[in-house]
Amino acid sequence: MAYFGAIFAKAVFQYLTYGPLFPASGGNPYELGAYFGLQTVFFEVGGAYLVARYAASSGMLKANDAEGYGISLALWENGVLIGGSLLVDYAIYYATLSSRSGAAAVQMFAALLESAPSLFDPPSSALPLIGYAILERVSSLLVHFSWGYLCVLAAVFKKRTLLIVALPMGLVDFFAPFAGSLGAGAFEGLILAIALACVAVALTMGRRESKEARALPASPVPAEGSANLGSLFYTNFRRALSFGKVYVVIGMVLPLLLGAELSFAGSAAKAASGPGGSAGGAFIGQLYPLLLPVFVVLGASGALMIFGSDKDKGVYEYMLAYGVDVSTIFWSIIAAAMGLVTLVLAVSLVVTVAALAFTSAGALTVVFGELVILYTIPLSYAAAMLMSMTGMIWSQLTARRPGVNSPVGVAPLLGVAPVLVVLFLAVGPGAGHIIYVVGAASAVMILAAVTLASVAGGKMQRERFLSNA
Repeated sequence: MAYFGAIFAKAVFQYLTYGPLFPASGGNPYELGAYFGLQTVFFEVGGAYLVARYAASSGMLKANDAEGYGISLALWENGVLIGGSLLVDYAIYYATLSSRSGAAAVQMFAALLESAPSLFDPPSSALPLIGYAILERVSSLLVHFSWGYLCVLAAVFKKRTLLIVALPMGLVDFFAPFAGSLGAGAFEGLILAIALACVAVALTMGRRESKEARALPASPVPAEGSANLGSLFYTNFRRALSFGKVYVVIGMVLPLLLGAELSFAGSAAKAASGPGGSAGGAFIGQLYPLLLPVFVVLGASGALMIFGSDKDKGVYEYMLAYGVDVSTIFWSIIAAAMGLVTLVLAVSLVVTVAALAFTSAGALTVVFGELVILYTIPLSYAAAMLMSMTGMIWSQLTARRPGVNSPVGVAPLLGVAPVLVVLFLAVGPGAGHIIYVVGAASAVMILAAVTLASVAGGKMQRERFLSNA
């Protein structure tokens, strides 16, 4: 809400004002710098504070959430808005350029050579650009962390001084129009220096305001009586749906945006292949089922989130004391994750298939159905199960500290990584045998999930569910 609400507000504001402003300014970098910088100050930093204040007043944010809030703002910009869109773009480029339909590949190559020639630079020219890009993302992470951190503390402790310190950090975007005149090296060095200064100021101010111990939220009082797997599954599923609703929505919405982008790219490829070409439908029909499990795993993160939260609060200690069996707790989390997978998968597939039936009927081929049945559905369940079990085990391996060793931070990578490996195998070396590649991948993931379940489910100890607090 904080990040994408600000981006949406900036987009609307720029749509209404940028056209009249740019000719009037004559391209003056100082005026444009103030234009972009003040938007970041009011929309991104101010918006982050307003959301944090609402969440803090509702009991959803505490002082020890400040670091995670700031890092999350950076995640949505660098990992989702920029990194996610680039991942889709490069997957489309790679699939088209490596396809065997020569016309589409030649058309894509010509378009990229004109619009983004740096993609084809030799290593000696590309590596400095990659280094500057990484430096820019690091600076973005540090700056977003700094003002997000201060906004939470300002909201929790009701200290306007912290907000006043955080607001000027948004003026980092003032320097954006000077990138060309300064040069890449000098510009990125300047932004990094500003980012480091922001972090130093934020941490110094934060320590001053956070001398008292940060208490975790009070644990809920469990009701007396026994809990069976069915009732606990329903409770956990409902709570996981509420706790991770943002991820459930993202898991449903992002595949639709992906389908729209693939449809657009497929239409371009179809036009390039000439009259009667089928590149457009085949493009969506192969890539969409391969990428969908990534978003399904993300949407199922809510089950693991409630496990981490309940364990830290000591909820499971109460449940065990009331006689709830360890395996019941363990399998209720797995079952809740499977319920979220079913919800996200069903909504995404139904809406996408219906949209494709009206807009890109050529995508609904036999290969599309085979990929969904042999890969998308089984791998989504297996990857989410593997993610949930690994996360519950991982959270027991080391002593937990605030913001560190969270299973929600590590486990989703294990669910997403196999999907990305299969994607590159399927559109690259295994393009001619895609059904065999995805079938083998599904079998391996199902076997891994079943193997881990047979070991973890039968040997989970009571100590694994006790709080480390």
